[in-house]
Amino acid sequence: MDSLSGELWELGTAGLVEEADGLRAFFDDSIAREAICARFETVWRSESPFDHSPVQQLECDPVLIGQRFFVAPSWVTEPAPPNRFRLTIDSTSAFGSGRHESTQLCI
Repeated sequence: MDSLSGELWELGTAGLVEEADGLRAFFDDSIAREAICARFETVWRSESPFDHSPVQQLECDPVLIGQRFFVAPSWVTEPAPPNRFRLTIDSTSAFGSGRHESTQLCI
């Protein structure tokens, strides 16, 4: 599996997921699909992007960080508590809600 993963990374995969029945690789539209399918004797399947926003909105309550900050996503209209600065952060697949320790340390 490691050598297959390495080959797929060299071919420009955007990501890999190990599943019970094999390996799923993701590529953008500019990749030569036919060559990859022929090389690995597999089929190409298109998938719709997953919309994370409903899940993220359920999991992103405001958070207090330190003594001075109130971090909330843009859809939360609750005002910052007294003597706190409001920081608006919308979580995405690349950046979270402000709950992770690395974000809190930066703030």
